[in-house]
Amino acid sequence: MSPRSELFLLSEAERLHLRKGSEVKEYLQIYLSRFPHLLFLITRLLSALRRGYALIIEEIPPEVPLPQAARILNVPYSFLLGLIEKGELPVKEGEGKRGIPLQALLEYRRRRQAEREEALAALIQETEELGMYRE
Repeated sequence: MSPRSELFLLSEAERLHLRKGSEVKEYLQIYLSRFPHLLFLITRLLSALRRGYALIIEEIPPEVPLPQAARILNVPYSFLLGLIEKGELPVKEGEGKRGIPLQALLEYRRRRQAEREEALAALIQETEELGMYRE
């Protein structure tokens, strides 16, 4: 963990009264050394809290109910139903409920993000070729 990240986490933890002084440092060092991939997540969460944002942390089941899937994809429910009808997302039915497998949902989200990034790169390249882009 970089000294800057550690100082940020320590100051935020102390400001939020999670623990005091050296206990915070020891706790974070031990925990984050075991799970270094969490540093980015914790930093983002604490930064959002500091800026006054509300956070929602929720469990996501292996088969995501359709309303929750629409929230995860940040699309209207009707759009999600259209994706299912087109066969772009699989749906499983059971006990009167329908759900989308979590892995399929996350893969779809990753694929759409990659498509958006490719489109943006193409647009940037086109504007540069036309001389419309200035630094």
